[in-house]
Amino acid sequence: VLEGSVRRGGDRIRVTAQLIRAEDGFHLWSETYDRNMDDVIGIQEDVALEIARALKTAMDPEALAQMVAAGTRSVEAYEAYLNGLARFRDTSTSGDRYLMLDALAALERAVEIDPDFSDAHVWLAQFWAIQLTRSDLNYGLVDLPQAEMTAKFNEAIDNAIRTETNPIDRAGKQAFKAY
Repeated sequence: VLEGSVRRGGDRIRVTAQLIRAEDGFHLWSETYDRNMDDVIGIQEDVALEIARALKTAMDPEALAQMVAAGTRSVEAYEAYLNGLARFRDTSTSGDRYLMLDALAALERAVEIDPDFSDAHVWLAQFWAIQLTRSDLNYGLVDLPQAEMTAKFNEAIDNAIRTETNPIDRAGKQAFKAY
């Protein structure tokens, strides 16, 4: 059983977690984390790694660390990214193509906060790819010359490739660039 508590004071957070064997109540592991709010994802990663070690899972801790390290460590960047994805989705479900501009702003915010956030960069590249595709329903939302939009696409996809830590995902992003 995993139990714990979370307390917040200003921009600080304290997370206390403990892993208890249900069979006999034996405490396998416990830890308290005092950090800034912008490190909430880091705390989650640390807790997951420690639980995996305590349970002696089949996944080796290095592989688990690589898995949980994917993405961003910034809660604010991740929230902006999710907002951008939601606006992309809302564009297609509502028919309001101008929501794509909200997606652009949110994704730009995500990479401003965390310049190494690969998935946010790839969605920025997706936005610019749409603007370069005359047959796309969301084409023409920005009034920029094609050369400037191409440069924005290339910058975004190059940043996505550069910051991607997973070789398989990097190859997928390289294929998107080639497309």
